[in-house]
Amino acid sequence: MRIEFALGGVCPTSVLVKDACGIPFSCMVQPLAPPSDGLPLSAAAGPAPLSLLARCRHCYAYINAHCELSGGGFVCSLCGKQTDLVSQAALRQRYLKQPAAREALPELACSVYEVDCGEDEAAAGRQAGGGGGAPAYIALVDAAGDEDFLELARASLLSALDSLPRGALFGLVTFSDRIGLWDVRGGAPHVRCLPCLDGHPPLVALRDVLPLGALLAPVGEFRERFAQALELLSTEGPRPRAPTPQQQSAMERGGGGGAAQGPRRALGPALQALIEYIGSGRDAHASGAPQLGQLQLLALLSGPPDLGPGRAPPGAEDGGDNRGRGGGGGEAVAAESRAFYEQAAAAAAGVGAAVDVYAVAGAPMGLQVMEPLCSATGGCLFLYPSAESASLPQDLVRRLSAPRAFAGLLRLRASPALRVARCYGRAFADGKAEGLYHLPGADPGTAVLFDLEHAKGSAAEAAAARPVVVQAAFQYSRVVPAPGAGGHSSNSLQALAAAAERRGGGGGGGGAAGGGGGGMGGGASGASLAAGATRFQLQRRLRVATFRLQPAASPADVYSSVDAAAALAALAHKVSRAASQRGVPYARALLRDWLVLVAANYHRNTYPRASPQQLLQLPIDLRFMRHPRLRPLPRAVYALLRSPLLSPPPAGGEDLTAYLQHLWGGLPAGELARAVYPELSAWADADTLLASGLDLSKASLEAKSFGAGGASGGGGGTNGGGEIAAADDGAGGTGGAEAAAPPAPPRRAPSIFVLDAYILILVMRVRGAEQQQGQQQQQQQQQQQQEAGPWSPHPDSQLWRGLTATRQARRVTPHVEVVEEGSEGAALFESLLIDDDDEDDGGQGEGGGDGGAPPPRPGGRGAFELHVRAEVALQLQPR
Repeated sequence: MRIEFALGGVCPTSVLVKDACGIPFSCMVQPLAPPSDGLPLSAAAGPAPLSLLARCRHCYAYINAHCELSGGGFVCSLCGKQTDLVSQAALRQRYLKQPAAREALPELACSVYEVDCGEDEAAAGRQAGGGGGAPAYIALVDAAGDEDFLELARASLLSALDSLPRGALFGLVTFSDRIGLWDVRGGAPHVRCLPCLDGHPPLVALRDVLPLGALLAPVGEFRERFAQALELLSTEGPRPRAPTPQQQSAMERGGGGGAAQGPRRALGPALQALIEYIGSGRDAHASGAPQLGQLQLLALLSGPPDLGPGRAPPGAEDGGDNRGRGGGGGEAVAAESRAFYEQAAAAAAGVGAAVDVYAVAGAPMGLQVMEPLCSATGGCLFLYPSAESASLPQDLVRRLSAPRAFAGLLRLRASPALRVARCYGRAFADGKAEGLYHLPGADPGTAVLFDLEHAKGSAAEAAAARPVVVQAAFQYSRVVPAPGAGGHSSNSLQALAAAAERRGGGGGGGGAAGGGGGGMGGGASGASLAAGATRFQLQRRLRVATFRLQPAASPADVYSSVDAAAALAALAHKVSRAASQRGVPYARALLRDWLVLVAANYHRNTYPRASPQQLLQLPIDLRFMRHPRLRPLPRAVYALLRSPLLSPPPAGGEDLTAYLQHLWGGLPAGELARAVYPELSAWADADTLLASGLDLSKASLEAKSFGAGGASGGGGGTNGGGEIAAADDGAGGTGGAEAAAPPAPPRRAPSIFVLDAYILILVMRVRGAEQQQGQQQQQQQQQQQQEAGPWSPHPDSQLWRGLTATRQARRVTPHVEVVEEGSEGAALFESLLIDDDDEDDGGQGEGGGDGGAPPPRPGGRGAFELHVRAEVALQLQPR
């Protein structure tokens, strides 16, 4: 577990100090992330049982390293009250009788520890939708897709089969205007189809056609038959389809034209039938029902659902934009479909199924209405513009190989000086127990944001002067290999990821997964099956993290401790909620006004003795020169205003907006900072990093030279630069400049620029870069171009190894594209240089959005900062 505080390691001593700064008092919790201190979560012998973990009898916090053992008990680090242990024999023996052994207890030695909750809590996990059996996976494949999509689906699911343990259960279901259940147990694979008449679920229950126990089969035993079934998948040809009302009206005006033709997708009816199918299979009284652990439903889509409940809005069905048609019918369909998917998500969560959606299409699909299906079940949403560039195999393997928790319960406690005010992210309030939140599913990257506030009352104000303690407790279930059953090693999982890169075709672009990906090669898919587990058990665990915050008595103390990435994450969650509840114009104005207030308060706090008239004469510092930790915030706010989160989606761009909202809503602070404001780095060649964290402007590209050694740019990024270089474990790294002799390294001209936008990485070679290289390098490059086509960094170079490591480490495999300066592909690179003036805006500053219309986009970061300074000056006017 990891907790990141927007104010760093401090807590303002009063509301006045907090308000004088204006920085969000929030913390981001990653329940399954490894501890930042690297210490083990439990003793070498395994986690202790929950019954041996002491708790405060006053505030119910768990004992931790900040508690003081005294007399016959301990003093709680949160509430400061004494808890007696003498009357409890087991706890007295553990904490009071053996002082030498006590020092080695994880709960007293580590900031994060884990205990075993035992059989009773494991039974509660089964009731919450998870059994003690094998993990199960059902692939729901869109059979209405074209052959390119089906080929991608085959490759992806084959990679998925290789990543699963031998004893895991897998099932294959297809859908179009009918549902196909694939039976691999009865000899040669074959499919049993049921039609969805008039967009309704099949008249016959799926369990009566093929019992769930027959659909699901162990991966190790039936892997080859699943491979045969995947080869038998074929696109279902177009069948007559009834026209939509808009199409019918157009045909009548045009004098006919016949009904539209095309494949139908009854995703809603298929989900309804499948969820009922899973629920009946989990029924302990059902004949032949398999004992299931966690269950994951993998929906692979290639187009918008257009049949039955859950159909996409009209703009998505015909691949166009519906906003120019009056909008009433489209909005009604969107609201109805979103409500359907919310109900389907509740039903899926009720049977313990997490739903992942992998959408592959270049046309609108209506993801904005499907998103609750993922977020409310602990699933994920992925979007790929085309089958050719999709990294679906890599993402699917990574998703299935990551540790998973389900039926999670999360609670945040704090000292009496603080209280938990709000929660953001994919956690849902219990409704009965105050402060308790449910997480249907979680992986190591799942992040939840909490807002903290000062409690009212004299006792709380007095407690704020002392160090404040915050404790997060996360109880969850997981299915693990039974003792002696074997399992995946970390090396085998790395090999699986490499095999997925190799099998995935063009997923990386620019040779990332093709001929140029030597660093990603190496097939070891068969080894995982030999190491896979065949027996599983359900475990219920409790993970506890406790951190102490030092009191900050002045704004300067707060400024010197701010974590800009965590503050940006808090802002992103807040404005996202504001946009969904009150509209994008309101959220934009809210974010802009926040920066104005922070800058105005900073100006007053920097010159506390200046009069109001003197404050107006002093320069307004938006670079925060006295407190560098604040420096990234203005450009982070600017980037948020320019992001799809707070911009009206273009025609047909609703899917991308929905996807980014889902993705950003669960990213940890550092990753979200990279997604909001991409990192631009300059390289002398593929082995020499010159600078990183550069401003996203053409001026950065026009710089004549940089000092070698990986110096960070002057823009003040929200997280440290050089991730791609650092991902290479320092091989040929940039740190050598620091360890070298005192003379500064020579300045060199860049020949390569890398722009990392989290889901997209662009590598641009500067025009004329060949003249900057030596003769030997030119010969090697010419030979490489002759052998591999267009230029790309050498697979053994530091740059390419860093790109490879980055692709394998992220939760979403970024698309890597190599372009030449001045080429058609470089236009995308230049479009991401958001600090420059927006040519379409004519250089206007940030507006207010009169009449409810979306305000104009900022005319570049320079104009934006000028506007903010003007607003700050208005705030400083004497009142």
